[in-house]
This record gives sequence, C-alpha cells and structure tokens, in this order.
Amino acid sequence: MTETRKMPAYMRHIFWLCFLVYSVTYIGRYNYSAAIPAMTLDGFDKGLLGLYGTGFFICYGVGQLVSGVLGDHIPPRHMITVGLIGSGAVNLLMGLVPPGMHWLWCINGLLQSMLWSPIARLLAEWLPLAQCKRAMVNISFTMAVGALAAYGLAALMLLLLSWRWVFLAAALCLIACGAVWAACMSRIETRNAHKRIVYQAGPDQEEAGPAGMPLARVVLLSGLLVVGVALMSDGILKDGVSMWIPTYLTEQFGLGAAASSLAATLLPVLNLLGIYLTDRLNRVVKDEIKTSSILFAVASLALVALAFAQGSMLLSLLLLGLTMMCALGVNMMLLGMLPMYFVRLKKTSTISGLLNTCVHAASSISSYGIAAISTYFGWGVTILTWVGVTALGLVCTLAVRRRFYAFASRIQGTAEETASS
Repeated sequence: MTETRKMPAYMRHIFWLCFLVYSVTYIGRYNYSAAIPAMTLDGFDKGLLGLYGTGFFICYGVGQLVSGVLGDHIPPRHMITVGLIGSGAVNLLMGLVPPGMHWLWCINGLLQSMLWSPIARLLAEWLPLAQCKRAMVNISFTMAVGALAAYGLAALMLLLLSWRWVFLAAALCLIACGAVWAACMSRIETRNAHKRIVYQAGPDQEEAGPAGMPLARVVLLSGLLVVGVALMSDGILKDGVSMWIPTYLTEQFGLGAAASSLAATLLPVLNLLGIYLTDRLNRVVKDEIKTSSILFAVASLALVALAFAQGSMLLSLLLLGLTMMCALGVNMMLLGMLPMYFVRLKKTSTISGLLNTCVHAASSISSYGIAAISTYFGWGVTILTWVGVTALGLVCTLAVRRRFYAFASRIQGTAEETASS
C-alpha cells in the first residue's frame, strides 16, 4: 500500500475509513459461517441454516441492485452509516432472540448491501482515476483482513463463551465502526468539499454521456452480461464455498466447532498473499479480465487436486486456500476494477451494484445448494461441481475480454488507459 502514502492527507483519510468500514463489515457477515458448526451441535438443522444463508445472499443481491442505483443519487456517507449501524442491530438480535427468529439474518443481507457500491462511488469522486484504481486494489485486502478478524473473533467467542456471543461481539464492532465513520467522514467532507471530483463528458464523449446512453445499452454493448455470469461463478466460490469450509472440516476430519473455525483462519492469511500476487500478476498482464482467466484456470486445477486429496486435512486446507485466493483475485479484478471504467458515465455505483447482484445471486443458490449436495451426495461430488463452476468462469472471461475493452476505450478515450491497471 505504498501508493497510499503519496496521496494528500484527506485522500488517505477517506481511503483508510473505507478500509475500516469494509473490514468490519465482514465480521458481521462471516460470523454466521463460523457459528454454523456450533449451532448444528446445539440442535439446529443444517438445511435450515443453509436456507437462512440463502436468504441472506438473496437479500444482499437484491439490495445491491437497489443500493447501486440509489448510491449514485444519495450521499454515500448516509447510506454507509445506516448500513453499518443497522447490520450491528441485526447481529445484536441474532445473539438474543429465540431460534425461530433467525430469519432476521436475511435482513442483515439488505443492510450490508448498502455499503460496497457507495464506497466505490465515494472513492471514484474523491480520488483521480489512477489513484482510485490503486485504492480499489488495496481495499481488496479488507476481504482477507475482515475474514481473519471474523473467524478469529468467532473462534475466541466459541472457545470462551457460546455461539450467541459470535453475533454479540460482531454487533459491538459494527455499531462502534458506524459511529466513527459518521463523525470522521462528516468532518472530511465539510473541510474538503471543494476538492470533490465531478466528471463531465468531453466533446468526443457526448454520445456515451449519462443522457445519451441508457443503462441497458451500456450493459449490452460492454458485455457486462457475460462478466456477470463470470462473477456468478466467482460468487459461488468466494461466498458459497467459504461459508461451508468450517463445516467441511468438521464433517470430513472430525474437528470441533471452535477448532474448525480456528483452522479456517488460515484461509484469510493465504488470501492476503493472494491479493498481493494478483496485483503483481495484473501489473505484468495489464488486463483485469485476462488476469481473471488465469485465476479461474488455477482454481480449477486446485479443486481437481482437492478431489483426490481429501485424506489430508492440511493439504485440503491449502488447496481450499489456493481456490479462495483465486476467487478473491477475480473479485478484485472484475468487481473492484471494472466499475471504475464507467465513472465518466456517472454510473460507477450502479454498475458496481449490478455486478455485485450477480455475485450474490449465485451465492444465494450455492449456500443452500452446497448444503443439499454435500448432504445427499457427499463432499467428493460437491467438489466436482465446484470444478465445473470455475470452468464456466474461465470460458466467460475468455469470451468477453475484447468486447469489454473495445467499449471501455470508447468511453475513456484511449485504448491504453482502458487496458491497464
């Protein structure tokens, strides 16, 4: 993150506030996955828990679409404040209410959907494009930092207290973060209002301006529909698979609930390395979509190896870690970077929300689907379905690359800018 140090002070403060917000967000999301083994031991039905997870992802996906559009019209500071404190309130209730009310987790999906798209818009409007793209790479580290904090905190709560405290501890983190965000961001915006970037279409870009090209046409001409399918494949890996890793470790290797959650903390550590390696790879390839193709190919090979390595917990964990590294890298490239190309159309938040909807539509299906497949057919068949998912992502990224960059060149002005990171 050396580039961040070169930013003006107010830009650095905005970046680190966004980094804090999205790191804490994961504590109030991945804690559910970490708590599932203990909840099943407490008598909860695994299929029902998977259904609640599906409800979360459905609400998160629908909410991303709505929040993406709203995020281009409502000040990001307000949306993010409501999302953080609201998610904290739901986590608090999850730790207090009787089991019959755990459908509340679905509402958490709606509230958490209010965060990412406004963050994308916020960075795009306060940082120049080159620095914004570097910031989006750096903010991807929140996925690993947040997951590490979520699984580590959950393991501590499970070891010392109970699964209910997994949710109560997350609630405290989210509500405190919401208060800090609201106070600090309000001060920054007040003192630096004149420095906010407002993009205007140039004379040669009027046809592609906000009034000249509706969203549906943008999506069609840019190939974003195919990018969305690739992100659906990635969502199954990043969210669906990661949700069931602690359960996989418990059922396949007989680990206890706290031990499986603690073992899963290795994955975010590997993800930190994965983000760094993805960034290095993209600096060489200079093409976010081609980089994603490479990552899908590596993930496919890792999952094929996993299908033959289920007798070794360490090897299985490392192969799952490699798969998650690739999934996180694809997410960083396609979801984190591609919406930045649409900043001159003033559709960054909308495109980000649309693509995020694709991710979590697939996540919602996979959450319950993985539970069903693993229950009725075993983990071997489940892993083979993951191989098919990564293969689909590879085909999509190979197919859409030329079309997307041709459109991006048109709205950015130069082919060199659109094909580089």
